[in-house]
Amino acid sequence: MNDLVAPNSGLRRPNQGLTPTNRVKQQRPKPDLLPEEEPICVLKVELDGGENIQHIKVFEGQLPEDIVEDFGRKFNLSERAKFRLLE
Repeated sequence: MNDLVAPNSGLRRPNQGLTPTNRVKQQRPKPDLLPEEEPICVLKVELDGGENIQHIKVFEGQLPEDIVEDFGRKFNLSERAKFRLLE
């Protein structure tokens, strides 16, 4: 006796009839995050003779030395350039 189910037996494969939209796990909405803090100042810094323009956002409570140190590390600034930013 043959144990295989005949094609028209009424049984279907588990994924048969599913569309891509109901097979894909839907992402849950993310909870509302705290609104982004507004900067108290935005500095425009021209690097490489003005060819590269970057912006430094300054937020309340930040120390100028820390801002310049982070910016200098990110853009590989010399000590002289960092000093000039602090002036």
